[in-house]
Order: sequence, then structure tokens, then C-alpha cells
Amino acid sequence: MHNSSYALMKRARNNIPAGSKVLDVGGADVNGSYRPLFDDCTYTSLDMNNADIVVSDYNWPIESGAFDAVISG
Repeated sequence: MHNSSYALMKRARNNIPAGSKVLDVGGADVNGSYRPLFDDCTYTSLDMNNADIVVSDYNWPIESGAFDAVISG
């Protein structure tokens, strides 16, 4: 992950209240993760590998309204 990407997400984090349920689309932890920015939230990553929710297509097993915020870096 580039430092600039992390810095941008850090600024965006100010708009997501503590305790929120956050879905990180494309959030595989390859060269770092946004997870530390959301330590006071319920953070879930979704990607094709190395994530909390692993998917192989766009048929995601997520119910409408399950998350308060969706992020993607």
C-alpha cells in the first residue's frame, strides 16, 4: 500500500464514527491494511483472497444494510 493511499483513508476515517460496521472492498492485506485505522469499529475486509470475506465474483454474501460504511482504497 502506498503511503499516500493510507494518508487519504486516514483523512476519510474522520467521517466514520466509532462503533461503525465498516466493509473494505478490495481489502486484502497484501502490503498493509486500513484495519488499524478502524480499531474502534467492526472492520471486515472483502477480496478474492487474504480477506475476512473471500469472493470469486460479484455475488457477495452480504445483506443490505449490514454495514454502516463501505470503503475501498
